[in-house]
Amino acid sequence: MSNRLLPLSSVLNEFFQELDTEKKLVLYQISEHWEEMVGPQIVRHARPEKIWNQTLHIIVDSAPWINQLHFLKKEITEKINWHLKEILVKEITFRIGSFPKVQKEGTILDTNQKRPRAGKSDYPPAEISALIAQIELFEDSAIRKIIKEALEGYTGHP
Repeated sequence: MSNRLLPLSSVLNEFFQELDTEKKLVLYQISEHWEEMVGPQIVRHARPEKIWNQTLHIIVDSAPWINQLHFLKKEITEKINWHLKEILVKEITFRIGSFPKVQKEGTILDTNQKRPRAGKSDYPPAEISALIAQIELFEDSAIRKIIKEALEGYTGHP
């Protein structure tokens, strides 16, 4: 095994492929604006879980609500895609499950937990700092946040 450092561009390409960043960004956008898309009543009973192959998987707290949401599937899909300004969700599936409860009407409790670190990298802090400076150039704050969190988990540097 060589101690030679790889070019940062190749590490970032591999890094983003492993993270499946695009799907996470779409899910993040949907989650952040979920109440705007579906309204406060549905927020109390359903949450987006994941997105895969343009299918949004939603956790619902009861069978009657799954039945109700089946009738609203087309409308929810249209609202999501309108909000995202492109067709990223073509199908929706539902499953019964549990999720964090609502603190007050329409406000989801923050359940973000610190992710375990993937391990320290061999990259010097100066290079990490330069990369963070480049990340700050992204206009979209959601993208900046996700990339920073991923970088922290990958490198072990805050």
